[in-house]
Amino acid sequence: MEMGQTRSTESNRAIQQAAEAINRIEQAIDSVSSMNNQIAAACEQQAATSLQINENIHAVATRNAEVAKEADSVQNMAGELENSVVRVDELISPLPVALKTRQKN
Repeated sequence: MEMGQTRSTESNRAIQQAAEAINRIEQAIDSVSSMNNQIAAACEQQAATSLQINENIHAVATRNAEVAKEADSVQNMAGELENSVVRVDELISPLPVALKTRQKN
């Protein structure tokens, strides 16, 4: 009888230890699950930030192309203006000096 009682006590202890081990496993799973959720949220945030950075880079590149196009246009206009000034100088160079002086005043 005593032997049966000892085995019963040992069985109860083993069951209690198994239950405690299962509880620790559940806590570890909950902890890992929580970490996974945090990692997933961080990944989503990083993806959103990366997308926003990409969009901003694209906008800057587009604006840069527009500015380059405008700079070319301004350069062309400056060349045309220079040609016009040369042409005006050519046209007025044969005129008398007095007329040129009046035009400057």
